[in-house]
Amino acid sequence: MIRPLLCLVLASTLGAQGGPGMGGGRRGMGWRQGPVLIQLHQIRTQRIQQTLGVSEDRARAIADRWTRFDQDSMERHRQMRQLKQQLNGVLLGPGSEDEKNTRLKPLIQQFVILRRQQHDLRQSFESEIMNALTSVQQARMVILVDELQKSLREALKEGRSGE
Repeated sequence: MIRPLLCLVLASTLGAQGGPGMGGGRRGMGWRQGPVLIQLHQIRTQRIQQTLGVSEDRARAIADRWTRFDQDSMERHRQMRQLKQQLNGVLLGPGSEDEKNTRLKPLIQQFVILRRQQHDLRQSFESEIMNALTSVQQARMVILVDELQKSLREALKEGRSGE
């Protein structure tokens, strides 16, 4: 049940990001409310409630925060991919080393800022979630997050091999 859903989520997420071979492209922010992402939110809520032993409202609040982190994170990754393409374009394009250095410097600064923001987003997410949990719940949450991320990575590998 979870694996097919994760494959759909992954496909829709990559499509929304304009991933290679996925078609789609971002049309506003409608992808944030898609039925597959709603199902993923419901699964996360259920798993959080079962794993951590918290109320449904608390589990939903954690799942909401997780979803916001995912959305912010995906946007940062999209911006970093664009910057990497620009970096590569400058490196492979015409111009002397000095000209390239001049054009690359602001792009590298932007990339470093985005990477720092991504790190800060993760720390903020983890702090907000973990601070309200007991040590036992924190450990369970760490394991749950790892399990769900592993499932997504496996779904991605399966999706790539099926293309």
